[in-house]
Amino acid sequence: MKKIIALALALLMLLGCVPAMAADVIEPKAKLEDMEKLGEKTAWSDPETGEVVYYRVVTEDQRLWAYYDADGDLTDYEYYSEDFSKSVTYDPAGNTLGSYYYGDGDSFYMYTEEDGWMKWDDEAGDLMACDAPEGVNFKDMPALIKIRQLYKGPVEWYAKNTQSLIGLSLKELGVGNKWYNVVPVDLTKDGVQTFPMAVSGMFFLGETTVTVKDGAVTVNYEIPQGNGYHGYVKSECVKWFTDLGDITEDFVNNPSSETAFGQAVSIADELGGADVALLFVCNRITYRQPYTNYGDFLVRYYANKPEWKDYRASLTVLLEKMEAAEETEEATSTDIADATTTDLVEETVPATATDTDA
Repeated sequence: MKKIIALALALLMLLGCVPAMAADVIEPKAKLEDMEKLGEKTAWSDPETGEVVYYRVVTEDQRLWAYYDADGDLTDYEYYSEDFSKSVTYDPAGNTLGSYYYGDGDSFYMYTEEDGWMKWDDEAGDLMACDAPEGVNFKDMPALIKIRQLYKGPVEWYAKNTQSLIGLSLKELGVGNKWYNVVPVDLTKDGVQTFPMAVSGMFFLGETTVTVKDGAVTVNYEIPQGNGYHGYVKSECVKWFTDLGDITEDFVNNPSSETAFGQAVSIADELGGADVALLFVCNRITYRQPYTNYGDFLVRYYANKPEWKDYRASLTVLLEKMEAAEETEEATSTDIADATTTDLVEETVPATATDTDA
């Protein structure tokens, strides 16, 4: 098997979310064109070239998962036990390649005569020695022959990267020399707005949710499958700005904030009653590619695609609205200051001495 069994699907099986099993187990076919008639076909492609890397066909009863190369030839297949707690993988000739036990929660275990019990550790990207899962005897498991070749895979971890909003680049706006983004947010109407996030400025990962309600705004974010599946968030930073000029190069080099995700911020008291404000998010994250052991890669963000050009153009309109409001406020403040100064001058001009006074 070239790819590991998807943990999420295994969980669904364990939780009983799968239809009743058929009594007879279907035999795999040597050719994809014959096998795809017996189940659901999925194709996995190279994210860079778009070329198909391999196919998978899963039968309706979920008991047989067959894998095929780009030419449609069978490479390996696996059968699940009736309760989906175990599976065994075979090569096209029927030789056993490996076996797996799905334990409590989202964990799964492997056994070899040489290394004993091992458990997959997503953060380490490798198999780690562990105690035998409770209630499982190693005799229930055929020895794994190619466990490391089957499971380790070409996983690479990217440490200490950034997870931020997809929006308007501060660098292109003339602030600092880093490719962090800000998103202008309309604060005039109650409701929920969502904004996409990216890691390393390259791959989609998560979204930020902005909720405006009763004169306050709250920011939260989510990562698919939660923190730890695609990556591990090490630190968080969320901050509001009501003026682009308030964002300094020092801040961009060392982002920090006293505001926290989930914290309600008063629009009147803390954001000066602004109609539009700039949202900045910069989390530190360690993430992996591929993000699943199936070989699935995070989707690439291409800034020059028409839809993302349109998206940034809509954000630019909000930014210009914010800047126009600032200019109007500054002009009004200047007029008031000038008028006040004139009144003070008129009030303090001394009376001119007359001949009688002299």
